[in-house]
Amino acid sequence: MVDRYVVESLLGEGGMASVYRVRHHTLGTVHALKVLTLRARDVRRRTIQEGRVQASLDHANIVRVHDVIDVKGSVGLLMDFVDGPSLDEWLDAYTPTFDEAMALFRGICAGVSHAHARGLIHRDLKPANVLLAPVDGRLVPKVTDFGLAKAVGGDSAAHKTRTGATMGTPGYMAPEQINDASNVDRRADTWSLGCLMYRLVCGRPPFDDDHIATLFNLVLAGNYPPPREVSPDLPDRVYMALDALMEIEAPHRIADLDRLVAFLDEEEGAELPDEAVPIGELGETREVRTTHSTWVDAGGAAGEVATQIAKARQEALTPLPAVERQNTWSPDAGSNTLAPVATLGGGTGPVPSVPAGRSPPGQASSGALPAVRPPSMVDRLVRLVGLLALALILVVFAAAGGAGLMWLVLPSDDPVVVPDPGVAPAPEAMPVEPEPEPEPVTEPEPVTEPEPVATPEPEPASVPTPPVEPEPVPAPVPAPVAAPEPEPEPEPAPAPAPGGTVTVRGAAVVFVNKATQARHDGPRLPPGNYAIEASFGGGDPVPGAGDLTVIDGRSYTLECIPRARRCVSR
Repeated sequence: MVDRYVVESLLGEGGMASVYRVRHHTLGTVHALKVLTLRARDVRRRTIQEGRVQASLDHANIVRVHDVIDVKGSVGLLMDFVDGPSLDEWLDAYTPTFDEAMALFRGICAGVSHAHARGLIHRDLKPANVLLAPVDGRLVPKVTDFGLAKAVGGDSAAHKTRTGATMGTPGYMAPEQINDASNVDRRADTWSLGCLMYRLVCGRPPFDDDHIATLFNLVLAGNYPPPREVSPDLPDRVYMALDALMEIEAPHRIADLDRLVAFLDEEEGAELPDEAVPIGELGETREVRTTHSTWVDAGGAAGEVATQIAKARQEALTPLPAVERQNTWSPDAGSNTLAPVATLGGGTGPVPSVPAGRSPPGQASSGALPAVRPPSMVDRLVRLVGLLALALILVVFAAAGGAGLMWLVLPSDDPVVVPDPGVAPAPEAMPVEPEPEPEPVTEPEPVTEPEPVATPEPEPASVPTPPVEPEPVPAPVPAPVAAPEPEPEPEPAPAPAPGGTVTVRGAAVVFVNKATQARHDGPRLPPGNYAIEASFGGGDPVPGAGDLTVIDGRSYTLECIPRARRCVSR
């Protein structure tokens, strides 16, 4: 168990956390428990922040966090359990109708506007962070994972994002969020909602590429297939809404979701705003109020696909040992799952089922230990009385032992019989076992030596007659040859200068050594730390395009992104 919750199965694992299906031990309610697996301080802080943010939000279109639990030093978020697929999984298996897409989009906007009205920005809206919950025959979209949420106007150092940091998912991240995630407002979320709406009505994401640098360039340039060409049968108000949501410049982008939904629903007098508002100067906003549907009927094909995805996920769940656990759980040192501790005795309570003929993980096929329930107050009183009785018995025995010792020390009036020293008592006869007769030793038979074999004497070898050598003829004396003049030794090739090689793409750059202020054009640079000055439009190089550390013998490729005005080493 974890606190008051029985862990039933592992729902999924990621790079930062594992999610479990848990059930309240007494009430029987089902929840999801997100347990942090990384121990980094920043990750722990953001997980606790996520719990605080979602616990403050109470909306039908937001997955709510009910509690933050300490799991043996790890942070655990107790959340609503959604027995349905993510919007990303659902869209990969099903193409919604226009009405279904718009109903889901309204529900998502309603949940996000609830957070915006309380000064919170999600900063990571995408289909994977929207869950489809089956509720009373409906599929209700619920926004989750507020791990990157930002409180607008907050001055706590614990919630500040480092200036210049990039946070979010590249394909759904607003252009201003790529440059500086700390300097954004709720219009970063409206950009992400525009990308999500594009995915719903066009059947594909607006920005898609395998290389992050290319993906960033597409987002910064607003270069995506026009929705009129991808889906030419959509109403004009949808194209206008997408243009307002996916405006590259944040001051010209729509900020209020209630006005957006009213325009999509064709309410009387609803128009899209056209005024430009600088970042940091937005006023308060209102929540989305609509009389139109914010859910999808689960009785049709949409619900059937969602059920199939949920069923497939249920079959793929990692079962936990079919024994009741103690109240102490901890992350296993060898894995990212929670390790149950089996106990002796019998027990009751809900436990997960294990297929027949299959042993639970981490448990042998035989010798499984039964579980024990926590002792009641009556059990504890009975144990206390037993301990007191045992202590009383020990005191009585100690007193009796002292009296016996005094009896041994004090003299007795009874006569003492002294044995006669002249008569020695006869010792008792000890039976003597007969010694076993030794076995006769058999002498080994003598070994006959073989007779020597006569070796024939070798015959004397015949001495060969040496041949008669002819008299040597004197060789002619060669004519003297003049010695060639020695060739001059080639000069050694100059050793290459120390440093690294830099290949630049996308701009003309100048490298300024931070220590000596020397300027270099490349491609070969001496070792050291350099500030990058870049020219993206053909003018003079401008400082602030980045930094580069050059190590001797290394090669570097510098990717310069014109829209970001930055150069990144790869």
